[in-house]
Amino acid sequence: PGVADHLIYDRAALANGELWRAAFCHLIHGNQQHLVWDAAGLLILGWTFEPRLGPGRVLASLAAGAAAVSAFLWLGLPGLDRYLGLSGVLNTLLAAGALDMARFSSGWRRVILLNILAADLLKILVEMALQNALFTDTGLPPIPEAHLAGFAAGVAVAAFRSAWKEKNANGLPMSEGT
Repeated sequence: PGVADHLIYDRAALANGELWRAAFCHLIHGNQQHLVWDAAGLLILGWTFEPRLGPGRVLASLAAGAAAVSAFLWLGLPGLDRYLGLSGVLNTLLAAGALDMARFSSGWRRVILLNILAADLLKILVEMALQNALFTDTGLPPIPEAHLAGFAAGVAVAAFRSAWKEKNANGLPMSEGT
């Protein structure tokens, strides 16, 4: 077995205490096509949201997504033995970033951002119904429920940020990257 075999989400290994797998499984990919799709998604989302959110919030969103997706896999999909890839976590960044930008946008920009979110959620629900990916074919079985968990985590991250900003609006000064 290679290094990747010791990093993927493996339910039995996690149950035996190999907890690092819950974090690192999102960085491992099953094949080159899988890696290219996830890397392209990360580059596009990073390019879109990093200037507005700052690197700290992007990394916090990715970390929250990794934790939420891994927790969901463990608790919500007890029959799933193995998982790998970044797509669930990318849905966290998409939802958190778009909601944060929409909160400070108006007019058509806000409408476009909210429609992107609605389209992503619809895509996830269709993929769950079909148990098949709509736009990609990596040769690996898709786990659209992980995408939904990531999306939900992104909504939670955006709600937390909004509440945090509101709470601190009359108190401590907040920097743009907070």
